[in-house]
Amino acid sequence: WVACSVYPRTGFYNYPSVARFRWLHNRLRSVFGYRLALAYTYLSGYFLAPLFTKGKRIRGLDRLLGYLERNWLVSLDYLPDIRWRLLDTFDAITPPIASTHTGEEVKAWMKDAGCTNVRTGSWGDTAVTGIKV
Repeated sequence: WVACSVYPRTGFYNYPSVARFRWLHNRLRSVFGYRLALAYTYLSGYFLAPLFTKGKRIRGLDRLLGYLERNWLVSLDYLPDIRWRLLDTFDAITPPIASTHTGEEVKAWMKDAGCTNVRTGSWGDTAVTGIKV
C-alpha cells in the first residue's frame, strides 16, 4: 500500500502571500535563523487569524481581508485549533523548496510508479493511495 499527499494547487500553500513570506524567510534565514518565521507565525496565529475571523463577518470587509490574506498576509483563520494554525503557518513559510499540484498529477505519479487501485483519499484530491505489487 502506497500513499502520497501533497499541497493542492488551489489551496492556501499556493497563495502569493505564502510565496512572498517563504521567499523573505529564506533570504533572511542565514542572519536570523528561524526567529523571524517563528515571530510571524505567533503574530499570525494569535493576532491576525482571530482578527480576520471576526472581520470577515462584517459585510464588505470580508472581501478586503480575503484579498489581504491571499496576497499579502499569511493567516489561517479557518483553522480553529491554535496548534494547527501555528504548525501550518510555520510549515507554509519556511521550506526553501515547496510546490503545489493537482490531484490528476498525483494520480499520474502513482500510476507511473506501477501502482494499481489508485484512489483519492479523505484529505482532498491531492491525497492519493494505491497498491504496488
